[in-house]
Amino acid sequence: MKQNHSMGKIFIIVVTLFLSCIITADSRAYDDLCKQVACDRNLSSLIKHDIMGICRSYSLGGKISDRVVYSVRVNKKSGDVFFEFTGDITKVKSIMDSSLTLKEDIKHINPAYKELVTLIGWDKREMLWERNKREVRIIYYLNDKEIKRKKITYEKNLLDAEHLTVYLQCLLMSGFRGDFDTDVVLGAKGWKLGVELRLIKAHDLSQIDTKYVLPKDMEAAVRSGDEYYVYELSFSGFVGFFVRIKYYFAFSRKYPHHFIAYWGGQKGYEEYVFLIPEAMK
Repeated sequence: MKQNHSMGKIFIIVVTLFLSCIITADSRAYDDLCKQVACDRNLSSLIKHDIMGICRSYSLGGKISDRVVYSVRVNKKSGDVFFEFTGDITKVKSIMDSSLTLKEDIKHINPAYKELVTLIGWDKREMLWERNKREVRIIYYLNDKEIKRKKITYEKNLLDAEHLTVYLQCLLMSGFRGDFDTDVVLGAKGWKLGVELRLIKAHDLSQIDTKYVLPKDMEAAVRSGDEYYVYELSFSGFVGFFVRIKYYFAFSRKYPHHFIAYWGGQKGYEEYVFLIPEAMK
């Protein structure tokens, strides 16, 4: 009887810790960011000119590589932001509102890259954010056939993980220099997760996290000695207790804080994207 009582106490402690992790992931996420900045503020007005650039990307731990052209354009009347990311492997077209909340997004994966398509399970994805309903609807396709739908509901601040580079650059342009928590949507799987973002000042991107060995051409492009702002993303709450992988977003320390590089992910499936400096406009 005494043993059963002890086991019961252990069970209660484990359940309490489990629930506290979940509660932390849900409640802490949006409060911290929205206390530091107005989450519905007009950030697109900070983008005074169209942003264009050419990047080199590596996926699946460096197994596949692509040359990508990206652009960020602002409709000065509506404040909407039009984002395009176009390569041989991936094509993305999306629209964000003036607060850089995603409105709609279409992403295509070239079916010729079978290992990547098999990994994520689709070759086309449509996302529609309805702020008045506080929900995100996602439709996945494979070989021109709809295969599944997902709906994500949320209460307060929610960002799209694949557009964080634009959001973080504008935060830096606004003068913000803090760490923060938020919730993000991982569109590849249709998950909503809490994340923590920590700001780092760096001179050598290759030494920020030595678990990630930068590709040689990326290391050459991000010269040691240049000054960078780097946001380190890690998962928070219950997921963060088990998932220790990280992602990094690097920007120039000089205004307007151009995007420089992004990297991170699970071992064997790391992603690397970096700006080709001479191709920047």
